[in-house]
Amino acid sequence: PAHPTAYFWSEHWGSYAQPGQDVAHANNVLAFIVEAYAAEMTWNYNDIRRFVATLNTVIWPAPRRYADYVDGSGVGDGWFNDGLMKLGRYDIPLQRRLEAHTVGRNSQFFANGALNVRLLSEQAAQ
Repeated sequence: PAHPTAYFWSEHWGSYAQPGQDVAHANNVLAFIVEAYAAEMTWNYNDIRRFVATLNTVIWPAPRRYADYVDGSGVGDGWFNDGLMKLGRYDIPLQRRLEAHTVGRNSQFFANGALNVRLLSEQAAQ
């Protein structure tokens, strides 16, 4: 990808061909990864940091600029309500950015945002 600490993946097992996974399905993949990480299954903190970098620098590099694929290509719609939204619970600047995001403001968006803030607050209290 365009950022050295970001992840790139494809929906085709073993493929490194660009553009990789589309962001709509990456959103669902990240929903699983975040929950698996919380359950201490397979994924680690370094993986989460790389997924944060993927969202923050490749998929969403600037305000109102969204990629359609995880390599940063294409023009996406900025719909991050599910798994990508959950990455805010691991990064305060990303969470603040998500709170100002204007696409997809529905109950799922607000619920994930509220849970992110709660989890960040608990981490800060430790």
